[in-house]
Formats: sequence, C-alpha cells, structure tokens
Amino acid sequence: MIDDLKKMETEAFLWEYLQTVQKPVVIYGMGDGCEKILAACKQYKIPVRGIFASDEYVRKKVFHGFEIQTFSEIKERLGDAVILLAFGAFQKEWIDKIRALAQENELYAPDVPLFGGALFDRAFLEQNRSRIEAAYALLADDFSKKVYENLLRFKLSGKIAYLLDVQTEKSEVFERLIPFSANDVFVDLGAYNGDTALEFAEMRHGEYREIIAFEPNHKSFLKLLENTRSLLRCRAVEAAAWSRNETLFLNGKTGRSAAIERNGKTEVRAVRVDETVPVAHHIKFDVEGAEKEAIEGCEGIIRRARPSLWISAYHRTEDLFELPLQVQKIAPYRFHLRHHPYLPAWDTVYYCTPK
Repeated sequence: MIDDLKKMETEAFLWEYLQTVQKPVVIYGMGDGCEKILAACKQYKIPVRGIFASDEYVRKKVFHGFEIQTFSEIKERLGDAVILLAFGAFQKEWIDKIRALAQENELYAPDVPLFGGALFDRAFLEQNRSRIEAAYALLADDFSKKVYENLLRFKLSGKIAYLLDVQTEKSEVFERLIPFSANDVFVDLGAYNGDTALEFAEMRHGEYREIIAFEPNHKSFLKLLENTRSLLRCRAVEAAAWSRNETLFLNGKTGRSAAIERNGKTEVRAVRVDETVPVAHHIKFDVEGAEKEAIEGCEGIIRRARPSLWISAYHRTEDLFELPLQVQKIAPYRFHLRHHPYLPAWDTVYYCTPK
C-alpha cells in the first residue's frame, strides 16, 4: 500500500489550485506542450494571461493568439505570475535554469500526456486507485517506491522538486541493476537516430553478440543507418514494433515525435517482434505511446527468453501503472523504476529483470 496516498489527496491538485489562484497564469514555452496546457486550462476554465519564451526565441511570434514575450516583458505587464512550464528539458544547463526560475517564482510543470487525453486529476486517481496500488506493490526496492511516490506527488501538484529529488543517471542503472554478458543481443524498439544503440555499444565496449534496432520513421531510419554505420554487428529494421504484423500509419511528425496514429498519412510496416527476432537478452521499449502494443508483440520472446526490459513509462498518463501490470501477466519480473534527469517527468523508465 502507498502509505501517503490519502495524504496526497488532501493536498491541492494543480488544476484545482489554478482555478482559485489570484495571480495571473502564464505559460513558458511554445509548441505541442503549450497547446496541451492551453487545452487543459480551457477544460478547467483557467484563464491564461500570456505566453513567454527564452529571450533568444522571441522574434515577434504569435502563438494561439498570444504575442510571445520575454519573461521581463511578462513581469512588467502582469507583475508576479504563476508560471506553467510547457517544454521538456534534459540538458543540465536548462534544468538548472528552470530550477533557478522556480526558486524566484511560483512555477509548476503540468503533467500533460504526450499521447492520449487523460489528465492525472482527482477523478483519474479515484478511477485507477486499485491499479496504481497494484503496480506499486510490484516494485522491488525502496528507491523505486520513493520514485513512484514522488512521481504521483509531481503529477498531482506539478512541483518539479519531486522530480529533482529522485533523478538517477543511466550509468548507475546499468552498473547496478542490469546483468550483461559478451553474448548479449540488444533489441532497440524505437531506435530513433541510433542514440541508444550507440550508448549500448560504448557501454559494452563492443562486447555483445548483436544489436537489432527498429525504427519506423524513414527520415530517422536513414539517420540510424548513418550513425550506426561504424558499429559492429548492428542490424537496422525499418518497421514499427506492434502487436501484430500489419500496415499502419505515422502522424506525419518528424524526429522523436513520429508516432502511430489511426488517421496518419505516412504508411509504415508494423511487426510482431517475437516473430522477427529469434533471441534477445535486453529489449528497450521507447515507441511513443505504443508501448502496450509493442509489449504484446514481444510476449513470446519474453516468455521464452526472459530478457531484461527497459520500458518508457511516461508517454501516456496510465503507463506508470498499466505497463508493469501488463508485463507481470506475461512472466514474473522484478520491477525497478528510475527517473533520469528530465523536466517534466519524461525519461521515466521501468527496468525489469526476470525472477
């Protein structure tokens, strides 16, 4: 049981607080994140008074009817304001910049999902309470439980301090949690431009049997081929990891934002990985909201080979609890939850090792 869950519920949920706050509410950042926060504010009837960007990005732009200003201009026009962070940051200099801004101003990072529409509000918590508790019960170590609790507090409050308190470098995870050998096959689902494949190869100093990297977006696939050209025993597959073999469509976005979409226009091949890959010792799932379907497509190899699983748990609001429960139905695993340096709660990963 999560001891503090009841206590968490007595604290103000971010969206409820913003409905009553007397200060003007402004958004820091543009793009998809800003659009999602604007939509949520509209849903909860929270007036937004302005949008600002870092000085180097302000060039007389207009976004959703708002003239983009600098923070100094916002302060001059509105005075003390509540800031809602609307973009992701993983570089140390940007995290430090946001941390400094939060120390001098009232700043929150609303938890809006990258995919799907569910917001982590009071109704969502009540509807999913039993599954949230069930996933927590699967966690194998005390630090994972602290990460889980802090993620819940962050999702409810939007306070970035809860994330900063539980950051873990990836190198620490690989040193302590994941067993490796020179005969390993690493399957990279959502390989993007090959960044994780390169990290794996460097970490293993070339001691592995094979890297198999799946990437459905053609532009990213070409970058994957180019960036991994010098890697030994690396095979790239232009396909999406899915629950069955079929033709699907991407949303038309580029880079990491390319994702499966029912009404997308870019046709791609989708495959069941367990019918394509004969053996795997480690599988990474970072497939932009399609983790559930990708895990379904790996059920056979998970039962047969019991690979370690590295599962992104932040694309959809329900991923934090639904994905470990899904894996546990397939085979018994130990679940370790880690949040790598990122604001908001992106790059939160379940590292699952077989029992």
